[in-house]
Amino acid sequence: METHHMSCNSSVVAACVLTLGLSSAALAESSAVTTTETKSAVVTGTVQAASANTLTVRGANGVQTYVVPESFKLRLGEREVGVDQLEPGMPITADITNEITTRNVTESRKVEGKVVQVTPGGFVLLDPRNQYVSYNFQDERGNDYRYRAPDGQDAPLREVKLGEHLSGEMVTHFPPQIIDERIVQLDVAVTPGLATAPDTSSEGAPATGASR
Repeated sequence: METHHMSCNSSVVAACVLTLGLSSAALAESSAVTTTETKSAVVTGTVQAASANTLTVRGANGVQTYVVPESFKLRLGEREVGVDQLEPGMPITADITNEITTRNVTESRKVEGKVVQVTPGGFVLLDPRNQYVSYNFQDERGNDYRYRAPDGQDAPLREVKLGEHLSGEMVTHFPPQIIDERIVQLDVAVTPGLATAPDTSSEGAPATGASR
């Protein structure tokens, strides 16, 4: 940020502001970026516990618990069964896919002018139309603004200095929102000879299911 020193002091500026009044700041623009990350893992072990929406398996890496939709069904022999029908002690191999969707929201507004007053909570600009515009260092939610210059560099807006010329954007980044975190697929193959399905001719065949 380039700094220019003013010839008048802050008390004179404050008087000018009160006389001429303040114009409203530019409206904020919001943008959102959604990313989806998929993680897959093959789990081999022994069923420790199973309920309508959880499956706990003891494997080589210890005991792990996985969350599945309550309506999830898997095929065991000739039957479709819920996860809660898996029995403790049953050896299984599970191919588990976990999908996490994250939404990152950014809010920005254009800012241009010369800084003519700085206070603990914000600052005042003299914009190109010769109007005084006030800005806060935080938005109404308490998120700190940053200043992003035209070259892409940014810094905390609280570092603004008296006499400095700004021509860029005030930007605030909201905490990432995880809007979807779930097991989307669970394929189970029961160890041959240990299936509980009544149709023994299908023992050892892969059992598949999907949450969609």
